[in-house]
Amino acid sequence: MTQSRPGNAYFPHIDGLRGVAILAVLLFHLDIALFSGGFIGVDVFFVISGFLITSHIRNLIEKDRFSLADFYVRRARRLLPALLFTLALTLIAGCILFSASQLEALGNSALQALFSVANIFLWLESGYFGTDAAMKPLLHMWSLSVEEQFYLVWPFYLLFFARRWSIAVLIIPGAISLVCAQYWLLHDSSMVFFMMPFRICEFALGAMAFYLYQSQIKTRALREGVSLIALALILTPVFIYQKDTLFPGLSAMIPALGTALLIHSTANTSTARLLGSSLPRFTGLISYSAYLLHWPLIVIYKYAFFPVLTWTAQLSIAVLSFGGGYLMYRFVETPFRKKSGHHFKISGKTLALTLLLSAGIITASSLIIIQSDGWPSRFGANQFTQEKIEEGMGDRFRLLSRLCKTRASDNCQVPSPDKTNNVLIMGDSHAPDALNMFLTAFPEKHYVMDTLPGGCPPLIAEDQSLLSPQHPDRQKCIDHNRKILSADYLKDFDQVIISVYFDWYRAENLAKTLEAIEALSDANIIVLGNYIVLNRGMAELVNQQIDIRQSQEFIKSFALYEQELKTLPSDRVVFISKKALLCDGDDIGSCRLFFNNKPFSWDEHHLSLQTGIYLGQKLKERYPEFPVPARPH
Repeated sequence: MTQSRPGNAYFPHIDGLRGVAILAVLLFHLDIALFSGGFIGVDVFFVISGFLITSHIRNLIEKDRFSLADFYVRRARRLLPALLFTLALTLIAGCILFSASQLEALGNSALQALFSVANIFLWLESGYFGTDAAMKPLLHMWSLSVEEQFYLVWPFYLLFFARRWSIAVLIIPGAISLVCAQYWLLHDSSMVFFMMPFRICEFALGAMAFYLYQSQIKTRALREGVSLIALALILTPVFIYQKDTLFPGLSAMIPALGTALLIHSTANTSTARLLGSSLPRFTGLISYSAYLLHWPLIVIYKYAFFPVLTWTAQLSIAVLSFGGGYLMYRFVETPFRKKSGHHFKISGKTLALTLLLSAGIITASSLIIIQSDGWPSRFGANQFTQEKIEEGMGDRFRLLSRLCKTRASDNCQVPSPDKTNNVLIMGDSHAPDALNMFLTAFPEKHYVMDTLPGGCPPLIAEDQSLLSPQHPDRQKCIDHNRKILSADYLKDFDQVIISVYFDWYRAENLAKTLEAIEALSDANIIVLGNYIVLNRGMAELVNQQIDIRQSQEFIKSFALYEQELKTLPSDRVVFISKKALLCDGDDIGSCRLFFNNKPFSWDEHHLSLQTGIYLGQKLKERYPEFPVPARPH
């Protein structure tokens, strides 16, 4: 993703490495299961950047010719034309195809990418592997933001140590970065994934490959062996890493080390000559443009045509990515970098004017899109804007907020002295749905909803391994479950309601939790089933005028594990089916999808406030008294 000519040297095998990296990323993003760890291609790019940028800066420092202004102009020539062109194309496509909410989100993403802060906002908003993130056409700009942030600090660091140049200058920041990354992975894996300081260890490995470049392995056979091992270190993670691999940190060091070793092996090995041959080298040359184009193409296809990539779609997107990548490399990248003699064909003044004008147009367009709430009038019909969707999601907590205001205690999640009136709502981000439902049906009860924000169902100790290493609150979830699944905590409650999102958390995991609660407490338990789970937000589907009853490919699950939950082996457990309350039969066509003109969910599966209230009303009809199962005799 950076230039391949440090000083006057050219390394064909580095361009070949870029070709391997972009193929890995593309095949991973095309949802080809064999390449489940293809995301490590980005780490290969980072190591290459560390090598080339460090070599470029050091060569010029040693010749007393390094200029910060010249360095950043060269970076602008290399990165900005293709970036601005991609942003413009994506915005145009978004204006034609995207709904108001999706276009508004795209406008925000374009600004974040333009100002090199996409990684920061993605960390704050969601994870790389999340459903919401997967529908962002500019999601991949996070890596470019990381590189650009690295370029802001690394030249100053190397200049500071210009006269104290040693391997320690590179090892120390790399080691600090790696230790911090590995430590924070257990606390906030999303931050480690997206934030530049935790990636310095990868750039530093590339810099060390440059420092040690003159210390070549003398024995040819050993050099050949090292290059083969290096290639294996890069390729093996592509096939064995998964989305839930604890990453980056130490696991990222395997492909990063392989990249550094392969760079260091020079072109005098069979592996390097293979990588430097025509096809890998050509793929590497167009890799930056192909990288920029491939992800918007994938998202646009999934949005406009089909949520799952067919093999014909995968092939078409691959061809368009590389074909479009070549055209962009040839007609956008190259003109701004090509020299005529000792001077660039496009002068510095023309470059500055072109880039400033383009950036200004993109900034203005993005701001207009955001200000107009995504330009909903394009479609003539009413659209759910991003503001309406966020308002709807926030409404889920309205009854909880009202409940807290009526209680004298500063902490509204404190049980009352009357144990028989206390109801504990246990669950994950679906717990507010249960509160809306039961508070509507039985407002006289004292509800306590002690949950984490999301993704943390009630797990006994032996099931805590189900929590992905990438879970942003993994340790908090473990500590939370240790607290609530204890006799001391449960003793204050006569009723426990469990409302969770069933997916990786299965009915069998719930059965173990129920067993633990029954052993720790004499409380009776109510379990709520799932309703409809989508692979795209319901509000967004309404904006696209997609009826999920006709287009069931957008349905991920419907009343998942219903049969298993109906037969839970306990006299103290009652199962309440949302499907039975909201549908007239087993077919999804008999189910209600709107309540007071609001969708049953604003996103993929969390129930809207209106749905929760309706469920409460139906529950009250079915159970005039609080639905307590008979205690075992």
